[in-house]
Amino acid sequence: MGRPSKAEIAAREAAQAQEQENEQTVSAAATENETQASTTDAADTESAPMDTAETVTEETKADDVQPDVPVDEPKDVIAALQEQIKALQEKIQSAGSTPSVVLAKPEEMVKVTYISNVSATNILDLGDFGQMTGVGWVIEVPRKDFGGKFMTPFVQKLIAKRRLIVLDGLNDDERIRYNVDYKPGEVMDVQMFDKLIGMDVEKLTNIFDNLCAQHQQFVATRFITAYERGDNRITRGVIEPLQALSKKNHPNGLFNPILEKMNKDSM
Repeated sequence: MGRPSKAEIAAREAAQAQEQENEQTVSAAATENETQASTTDAADTESAPMDTAETVTEETKADDVQPDVPVDEPKDVIAALQEQIKALQEKIQSAGSTPSVVLAKPEEMVKVTYISNVSATNILDLGDFGQMTGVGWVIEVPRKDFGGKFMTPFVQKLIAKRRLIVLDGLNDDERIRYNVDYKPGEVMDVQMFDKLIGMDVEKLTNIFDNLCAQHQQFVATRFITAYERGDNRITRGVIEPLQALSKKNHPNGLFNPILEKMNKDSM
């Protein structure tokens, strides 16, 4: 073998230098990896105690927190509710098993009837307070309305003529105020008028003499109708005294139709 040339020596040195450099690079990388691994392990080792410390701290804090409500409060609440229930039961028992009912006071009414010399089919219209057919009907007017809404000029006229008669529902002062303070025997209801026929003459004339002019006229109409129907209780002995008394308020008398018919039948 010949002696290597300078070029071959230079190339060989360069290759050796490169190989050394590569070995150093691999060694450095390995060293770096080991360092990182060691660092990670150390970090994990350090973090574990920290987590444990944090857990312990949270548990300790949880143990240290005192509840806002005393432990015995549920028992106190239950006891208070039981007292309230007991008091409520006692209240219900004291009030009785049946609840008390307050009844409203019934509205006071004024009873009114119509007496006049009209036919049985005559209709008296009193507006909101109803109608009366013929005579003898009775309506009830609220007492609070009697002196107001009910007391129209038309009603006042009927009261003055004693065609509209107050039977009940007013005190003495109200009767004077509304001109319905009747004198004893001044007015009668329909039932009493019907009883007059066949009544003892002395009692009949006494009643008739005390009646107002309007009711005397109504009695005369009742007697005339009964006579025309053939009622044999209507005699001259009954009619002549009544005719004489009726002339006090009616100059010509009220029983002329009966007397004229009697006179004609006697001829």
